[in-house]
Amino acid sequence: MIRLDFKMVSLYSASNGDLYILPRGISKKWGGAIIDLELPHFLESGYTDQMLESDVKQVVDDWNVMEPSEELKPSVIEKVVKVKGYVKAVKNMKYVSLEWNVEEGYTVIPTINSGKNGFDHLEDESISCGINLGAGALAQAIRTAIALSK
Repeated sequence: MIRLDFKMVSLYSASNGDLYILPRGISKKWGGAIIDLELPHFLESGYTDQMLESDVKQVVDDWNVMEPSEELKPSVIEKVVKVKGYVKAVKNMKYVSLEWNVEEGYTVIPTINSGKNGFDHLEDESISCGINLGAGALAQAIRTAIALSK
């Protein structure tokens, strides 16, 4: 069953400004864990706010459209950037979690890269965008969250 009351997206920002956007889904095998899906979108550095919002909204629509891979290694981002080992693959990247739920709309959460422990959410710096977004509001929230991520 596809849950439609909430959705999640992973955004990985490379040091050169390239952006990898991955929908997420719920794994039955791993007890309901939410895992990146192998449906990556890529925006080359220099992308516009309109391109960013369009791709992100499309990826949000891809929430849970397929069962995540039963194998956790290599991770989707390792496959996408063609680097073996999660820590190496994301070494010079920033990660932002984008969440949407039916009651609150979009929330964008910056993170801190904790090396072997992955990314820790900076909940205190979350950006709530709400349900009715004006043009550019989501893109601005994402760009701010990327800037706040460490």
